[in-house]
Amino acid sequence: MDETWTEATETITTDGATVSAATTITFIRVNRLFVSSSGTYSASGLGGTNEADITVETTGGVDLATIPAKDGQTTIGFYTVPVGKTLYVDEVIIGVAGLKPATVKMFQRLDADDTTVPVQGRRLVSNFGELSGNVVIPYKYTISFPEKTDIIFTGMAATGSSKVFVEWYSILVDN
Repeated sequence: MDETWTEATETITTDGATVSAATTITFIRVNRLFVSSSGTYSASGLGGTNEADITVETTGGVDLATIPAKDGQTTIGFYTVPVGKTLYVDEVIIGVAGLKPATVKMFQRLDADDTTVPVQGRRLVSNFGELSGNVVIPYKYTISFPEKTDIIFTGMAATGSSKVFVEWYSILVDN
């Protein structure tokens, strides 16, 4: 999103060795980055994406997001609803890989554009509890999030470490 909290997109050319040119848009949030084209091709289907991590940062050196090597897109457990939109969430799918269960939670922070102290606190929306394997959580009543709301997912293993993934089915509508 740009500085007005409006959805914005921009194509950035990278060469894998040097810093890309600066963006022409001032971004305040990054919901998704993806590799739109690549200099490699593979008949096996394993090529055609980023060979190493791609990190996007501000001119001040603050990391905004990273596309992990070979993933082709960011894997962020965070989303901000653009201005003039409402997000409706119907279902969440959570997967925990490995033998150790993890507690997964969804939070929201309203008025994400208000940076004057005191700021809105992050509030728990859903505590999905300690999970193992894949779990589908349909909402009987769709959950809605207004414009300029941060939505954050966290996962914490009970002991040691586990890999957690979250997918959600939602629709973004104009207000």
